[in-house]
Amino acid sequence: MSFRPTFAVVLVILLSACATFYTPRTPMPIADVVKLGKSGAPPQTMIQRIRDSGTTYALRGSDFAKLKAAGVPDPVLDYLQQSFVDDLDLQTRYWVEGAGLGGCRYCYPQPVDMDKLESGYGVVPAPPPGKYNPSRPMGTPDWVPYPPTTPPRGASLCKRSSRWRRTMFPKRKSSSGSTART
Repeated sequence: MSFRPTFAVVLVILLSACATFYTPRTPMPIADVVKLGKSGAPPQTMIQRIRDSGTTYALRGSDFAKLKAAGVPDPVLDYLQQSFVDDLDLQTRYWVEGAGLGGCRYCYPQPVDMDKLESGYGVVPAPPPGKYNPSRPMGTPDWVPYPPTTPPRGASLCKRSSRWRRTMFPKRKSSSGSTART
């Protein structure tokens, strides 16, 4: 037996072994987060369970108040907010580069209906996550305000003009009195 066929057979066996170990993650329903909060689970345990499931929730500001009232601790609320912001940042980076996560429903922030304690595509009415929209990254909820898709005329996408930067990131007064870009 020559080296090439042996290498090919070993490669096929290794790749098929990897495929058998891969199982897509299923999003953790928001109701499970509330149940964990009501059960008195430690915040780190709750955060680890959410992180292990790979779930991000598209929560509105009012949803955080409802989760707090339902017994979800502050560190978990902070994690939920930051994970949503991080996912939007990642989606925006993919979108700018012309890439995306495709039709992977569990890869996008899950839509949430806090009144019914439901979450997930197919459960909560929401546009499909893989649907292309030229004005925002795929999977971004319609209620998320998004900046214009193109800079003003004359500004480069690679090297932003100072005028465009001033328009998109205006200076704001900090508590110390100094100005900073947002």
